Amino acid sequence: MRTLILLFVLCFLNNIPSPAQYYLNGKRTFSETGHQVYGISYNKKGNYIVSIGYDNSIIIWNAESGIIYKTISGLKKRPLAAVIFADDSLLASGGEDNIVTLWNVKTLNVVKTFEGIQGNIKTLDLSPDGKYLAAGGSDRIIRIWDIGTGKLLLELKGHKEDINVLKFSSDGMLLASGGADKMLIFWKVEFCCKIEGFNPTRVFCATLMKSVPRGIKPSAHTKAAIRI
Repeated sequence: MRTLILLFVLCFLNNIPSPAQYYLNGKRTFSETGHQVYGISYNKKGNYIVSIGYDNSIIIWNAESGIIYKTISGLKKRPLAAVIFADDSLLASGGEDNIVTLWNVKTLNVVKTFEGIQGNIKTLDLSPDGKYLAAGGSDRIIRIWDIGTGKLLLELKGHKEDINVLKFSSDGMLLASGGADKMLIFWKVEFCCKIEGFNPTRVFCATLMKSVPRGIKPSAHTKAAIRI
């Protein structure tokens, strides 16, 4: 009789979810031997997940099946950031090699590199139209390139310590940057008219916003009103 009661209690307890099971409803587990994950990001459609690891590799996973789609391995330095383009054709990565690399997702061939950065690249983001790439890191400078031409358009200085995160707004008119200096900076990015002699040309420019964007509560860590 005692044995039956004990079995009943054990069955009852096994049906009670643990705190982890109750609060964390995991859909799938993605795993790869030796790939200790440092960071992850989704593509725009949500059907791929990009993970960067301490094993000097970048893995693109099928978000539905959990199967590895592509692997970029054998990198000489550790990748610290990666972002996939909206059309899934290219992937941009950067890290301890101080170089931003564009990869063809299907062939994994290097399409283009952006160099001249004087520190580790910790964050990358693409403009919504896919034309511009922003990078930031330990040299405290935000750089924006024209992806089509490979031309460096802007170098934005405002942070006093490492830049850890960059994010374009959905309309591409704002770029937010956050760093180890506990500063959140909002940059207004746009085309301006530059006049040299009698030849006006449109150039890419940015200004630190004079006020915090609507919907964001000002604090001691917001910065504005400096002209670049």
